[in-house]
Amino acid sequence: MPRIQGLFESGIKTADALIKGCEGYVFSITIAYKGVTAGDLCTLIDGLDITGHDEVPIVFPDSNGILQLSWAQGKHFSTGIFFNKGAMGGSVFAELTCK
Repeated sequence: MPRIQGLFESGIKTADALIKGCEGYVFSITIAYKGVTAGDLCTLIDGLDITGHDEVPIVFPDSNGILQLSWAQGKHFSTGIFFNKGAMGGSVFAELTCK
């Protein structure tokens, strides 16, 4: 299957970060984590900063692992795409594929 035109990878994010400053789509997110508390969460926000609207909550099921989420048609964000690491201990490494 050919690659969708205009996709980009965010690079690894380890803290709150603006991924895209305008309308866009998230096609996938991979999150590696260690030393977090089960039940902690991070979110993808439709907005330019932490004050936007949470669109995708990602809850960590245990203290160490990898989570992968994907949307074949892309998850739409009307204002911007912001990664919210959340207020937790431990380390989180996220990488997104967007358009």
